[in-house]
Amino acid sequence: MPDPFMARPDAENRSAVSSRVCALRETATSVLENLSFLGDGESPEDSWRFAVPERFTLDALSLGADFPPPSLDDLFPLLEKLGKRSGLILSWECGTTVVEDSDELRLRVLDQDETLERTGSLAPPERDFFAALNARHFRGGAHVHVPAGVCVADPVVILHWVSAAGVASFSRSCLTLAASSSLPVVEMWVGTPALGESLVAGTTEVFLEDGAALDLVSLQQLPDHTLFVGSLDVDVRQDAKCVLAAANVGGAAGRFCSRVFLNGEGASLESRGVYIGDGERHVDFRTEQLHQAARTTSNLLYRGAVCDSSRSVYAGLIRILADAEGCQADQASHSLILAKDAAAVNIPNLEIFNHDVKCGHSASSGPPDPDQLYYLESRGIAPERARHLLVDGFFSDVIDRFPVPGARSMVNAEVQRRLAASWKE
Repeated sequence: MPDPFMARPDAENRSAVSSRVCALRETATSVLENLSFLGDGESPEDSWRFAVPERFTLDALSLGADFPPPSLDDLFPLLEKLGKRSGLILSWECGTTVVEDSDELRLRVLDQDETLERTGSLAPPERDFFAALNARHFRGGAHVHVPAGVCVADPVVILHWVSAAGVASFSRSCLTLAASSSLPVVEMWVGTPALGESLVAGTTEVFLEDGAALDLVSLQQLPDHTLFVGSLDVDVRQDAKCVLAAANVGGAAGRFCSRVFLNGEGASLESRGVYIGDGERHVDFRTEQLHQAARTTSNLLYRGAVCDSSRSVYAGLIRILADAEGCQADQASHSLILAKDAAAVNIPNLEIFNHDVKCGHSASSGPPDPDQLYYLESRGIAPERARHLLVDGFFSDVIDRFPVPGARSMVNAEVQRRLAASWKE
């Protein structure tokens, strides 16, 4: 499939774009000449199993003309909820700007940073159609670098804003944490309600050197007419620690893929995710926990609910290589079905090539547990109140583990808002 956006006027200043990004875009241009929407030789059952590819249409979308970023006054209520921060990077359909820099950190516009050499190595254009589109068309991008030994308590906020209907936008972020550094980050996709469909394709790459520690919250809260395709790739080195928390509580349909490569002995991952489906929303999560070094650990817990006629898909993979002895890995995904026309699918997968490991998975989908409801009702709690207590507890067990308090509160409020609007007893 040829690049559907190749004919757009190129408004970028090529002299300001780094040599690495120029090479990345050249590769993407070549790849798009031979790469189809579903992948070379793949069927919907392979690459988009249980998804609805026809909802990801590009025919009516354009890249749009240049227009200014949103006003900070408009963003203030949103940013205030997150609390104190150490830096702010804002991206929109036409570019990226560093709004608040930091003396301790290095915050830069990605495509203008000649010091960045690894962007595209974790998410190469050759991987799939949307990775190639993103590499070819992202404008600006966010780069956050933490020097060795620097530990920052307040989060850096990367805010991707969408405000136009009928437009495709491509966000890109790169986080690099040098040895023994630490940082919390909140990456958000938000916007104003639009009258028509839009597409957001996001790519985030994370590099954690030896002993680094990252808390990353990825919050997708886009307008209800938006289609979202996002990817997160993380390289975790020796004794580094990564805490990921993903929330999908917006958009009309979308997929979020995370791949974590545990590449150094003692590397660890804690991954949490929540999602809510209402209306006809389609929510699609794909995760991979890739143990490629000895004595690495990973623990994943995802929970979501579907109402009305929405649909959710979770597909997870734990892979432990033959020389990765002493690993511990766990994966749990659970979905509540709160309406007769809603549907949820959970697909756990294990690929284990070493016998000296501890590994497990669990998955479930269905209505609230009738035994738990009976227990609560038998102690004098009204049936309606009992059902709400079970659903609240189901979500709070995950949301309470989100690492940034402000983001935790935002996710909980949005989940409660959508449940109140859509869940009919």
